Amino acid sequence: MNITNKKIFSLPYTPGMIDVLEELPIEQIHDIYFSDNKFGSARALTLAEEQWQELLNIKEKYGIKLHYLFNGNYYSNESYEEAPKVVEHIKNLGVDLLTLNNTYLMRDATFMQALRDTNPNGLEIKNSVNNKPKTLKEVMFLINVLGIRSIIVDRALNRDLDELKKISDYCKERNIKITMLVNEGCIVDCMWKNFDDMMISQTNEKSNMIVIKAVHNELGCVRHFEESPGEYLKTGFTLPTDLDKFNGLVDIIKIAGRGNPIEKWLKMCKAYMYGDGNIQLKYLFSTKPPNVLMNTTVNNLVEYNFTEITKNCKNVCGTECVLCDKVTEKLMIKY
Repeated sequence: MNITNKKIFSLPYTPGMIDVLEELPIEQIHDIYFSDNKFGSARALTLAEEQWQELLNIKEKYGIKLHYLFNGNYYSNESYEEAPKVVEHIKNLGVDLLTLNNTYLMRDATFMQALRDTNPNGLEIKNSVNNKPKTLKEVMFLINVLGIRSIIVDRALNRDLDELKKISDYCKERNIKITMLVNEGCIVDCMWKNFDDMMISQTNEKSNMIVIKAVHNELGCVRHFEESPGEYLKTGFTLPTDLDKFNGLVDIIKIAGRGNPIEKWLKMCKAYMYGDGNIQLKYLFSTKPPNVLMNTTVNNLVEYNFTEITKNCKNVCGTECVLCDKVTEKLMIKY
């Protein structure tokens, strides 16, 4: 396997990663992102003391930046009174980057400057992918109205290189970095996503997992993919062998997978960082593939010209395009 043109990556934290990091090209890891859920996060993952120590050890040993997520799906009215506590907590953590999704707080110049001052080099603050900026107009709002200087774009732009180029040209003129999330595997403009995200953000060790899994699996996208496997290939992802399409357009490749078992985490990160076409879909994305595609590999998809079909397809699925359905049918027959 060959390192894919020295791409730079933002990797998700999962416990035990320090023991396997040297199996990856360390110099290509820009940051490791995590949350402790002290003020709410898109994932209800708490951070034990030994896990925080692991993150500190990674930063000390390898010089990799630490990236804190403050991007909850809920903000109570009272939470705005806690803004000074947020600043103090982030200052105590000593992180290098922060993801923030609250557009009210982004507009608070005093709060944002206090956040940036928590790091002697200036805390880098970026919006959340869940702000869903998928047009130049939306990116301009984040930059010009809300003052964000580091942008993560919407997942849909994995398959709309024309719009991504407009955004990239605009950001380059202003020295603003762009991050692309490549492997979440969520339906573009998903009608379940708001409720799915709310469920995920509240799931913890006290949750009734039987009920949660039943709702998620039987009433949401899991069952949908089983009933219509072609829909899985229409989700907003990019394959590990196709990252070169972002050359000159994107600065950082973000990989989803916080809290994944270390075995899957390593396979997933290796696949993207080394451009591995032999990996199966079941190891690659955050969403579960339908059973008929579980063991499909990246190379199987490439064999049927999938990367060219989706490179700049603009997500016009349905009556305008059924090519992913046709690829799925061929895969089901052959494999």
